[in-house]
This record gives sequence, C-alpha cells and structure tokens, in this order.
Amino acid sequence: MPTPIQLPSLSTPRTPAKVPYKRIATEEAFAPPEMIEIYRRILARGDADPGFAGLMGFYMSSPSERALHIMRCLTDLDQFRLQHMDAAGIDMQVLALTSPGVQCMPAAEAVAYSRVANDFLADAIKRHPTRFAGMLAVAPQDPASAAKEIERGVTKLGIHAVVINSHTHGEYLSDPKFWDIFAAAEAFDAPIYLHPNSLPPAMLAPFQECGLDGAIYGFGVETGLHAMRIITAGVFDRFPKLKMIIGHMGEALPFWAYRLDYMHRATVASKRYASVKPIQKQPTAWRFRLRTRPSSSKRTRAQSSKSDEPRIAHVDQKIARTCRVSPRVSHSAGPSPRLADIRHKNHRPLHPRHRHGHHRPHRGAQTQ
Repeated sequence: MPTPIQLPSLSTPRTPAKVPYKRIATEEAFAPPEMIEIYRRILARGDADPGFAGLMGFYMSSPSERALHIMRCLTDLDQFRLQHMDAAGIDMQVLALTSPGVQCMPAAEAVAYSRVANDFLADAIKRHPTRFAGMLAVAPQDPASAAKEIERGVTKLGIHAVVINSHTHGEYLSDPKFWDIFAAAEAFDAPIYLHPNSLPPAMLAPFQECGLDGAIYGFGVETGLHAMRIITAGVFDRFPKLKMIIGHMGEALPFWAYRLDYMHRATVASKRYASVKPIQKQPTAWRFRLRTRPSSSKRTRAQSSKSDEPRIAHVDQKIARTCRVSPRVSHSAGPSPRLADIRHKNHRPLHPRHRHGHHRPHRGAQTQ
C-alpha cells in the first residue's frame, strides 16, 4: 500500500535541512500599505467584484490568526519577511504584487498605482539584492499603458518579468484588444506569469457555495481556462517569441495534455465553434521549465535556445523550496538577479507518444 503523503504542519513547521543549492520561492506576494487602503475604499463602495469581496474582503476583516498573519506579512519587505525566509530556509523570493494587484481598480487609478507599486518593489530589491527579485505589475485595463510600463520596468527599474492576475473584470487576455501587452513582453523579453485571481462573477457561485473557489481548486480551474484561451486564440502564432509562466504544476494542464491536443483537433474539425480555429502547434506543445537569466549583458546558455521552442513553462511555488538552481545560470553576473533557471529535481517530461497523439487509448470516439 502506498505511503501517505506527509503534509507539513502549520502549527509546528520544521526548519529545512541545509542543501547544496539555493531555495528560491516564486510568486511571493507583497502589498504596499497604500494599496491595502485602496482596497478598503473599493470594498466600502459596496459594488466590488464579488470574488474580490469574498476573498480579499475576508482576509482584510477577519480576526482569525491566519488572516492577521497574512495581512501583516504582505506589507513587509524588510526584516520581518527576511526572518521568515531564514526560518524557512529560503534564499531568495521572487516577489509579485498580491492578487488581484491593480486589476480590481478603475483604469486610470490602476495605471497610476502600477507605477507606484513597481517603484516600491524596485526599492526593496535594491535594499536586499541577494534576497529579492520581482515581477512587474501592469494594468490590463489600459493595454497601451501596460505596454509602456513593461518598457519602463525593464529599461529603468531592471525588473525583467511581469505578473498578470488572470482575468480583469471578467475579461481575458485572449481578446486581441489586450495584445499590446504581449507585444511589449515579447519585445523586451519579459516572461508573463499568469497568476490566479478570485473567480469572475460568471464562474463564482457553484465554487463559492461549497468552499472551492480559492486556492484549493477554483484558482487552478480559472487560470488553466485562461491559459487555454490564450493558446487556442493563436497568441503564440502571433507572438512566436513570447514567454509565459503558469504556476502550480501548470494548473493541472500537463495532466490533460493528450486530451487537450486530441479534442482541440476534433473541435476544429467539427467546426462547432467559430472561435476554435487551427493553430500552428497543438495546445500542449510547451516545455515544462522556467527559463530566464540574471541581469547581465551576457547571454547565458539558458537564454540562447532556438526561438521556435515552446513558450509556456510551469513552476510550482510550493515545490520551489526543493527546486535546484541550474549551474548554467550564475548570480555573480550582476547585483540584481532575474528569475533563476529553475527545474524541479524530480521532473520527467511526458513520453513523446503521449505528447503528440501517436497513441490513443482504446475507447469510443469522442464528439465535440
């Protein structure tokens, strides 16, 4: 009988053993105190997105020990956070403005505050260059301004990745009106991390009524949906050098790889949906790896791969503490490292015949 998985204790965490590699925790949330006050004003209006109100509204008002702990930790990017990192054996955090970031704000406020938040992040990285790296926040509500902020973040702040918290007011990046963001990310070689968000109103009710709307399940379902919308909309055909990152074991999409590829072909052939058209590569033709480099004028082997390689990567923040940093990427190249080249030590790629549909289980034909 298989040995049950031993989950970590929340009340008595263990100090991890020393290891001969760096532990890098990815997508570690932070929130400037001013943003928490903006959230309070949004919630006080009474017309906030119900998913945001249910999730962030709870954590900002609950007296529970967990809620108080999270709210305290979010706003600190100095000694309090560093003490927690040391206790947990974390060498570096890749910081991201907590979800939903500026995406719950009115457009003009979101554009203005994304700059403030990114300056706040850049200052923290300058104070602790060996402990923090980060991802830029942008306002998809104004795609042109978001593109300009990516340019500013890369060229002025030295931050070389972007975080977008899934949908924005129920709208998805698969809509071409958002594609200025992809164009800028591709132009400045800035990977976009597609981070979960609270569920949009059209999805929320059946998840929330049974308590499955958050990180337990709903986050992965909605973010995986968003990723598939981006892929099947032909974003990577239009932007062949774009890089995107999906967390939490690829939001379960790698485990659906065969079905997604097979049924996408079937759906295209059926002509059932005008929105489902042929794309240059099958949906799951990505590489399960996160690839970037330290901030340096020198290109590393990890960055000099062929441009036609798949562009979606997945990395799980919860297993990042057991990830190995590839020796091909040196942190000595500059004082402010980019995201490291991370590979889970137990990673195994899918077998080629299962990746490309050369083997189909013996079962009845599926319709779509």
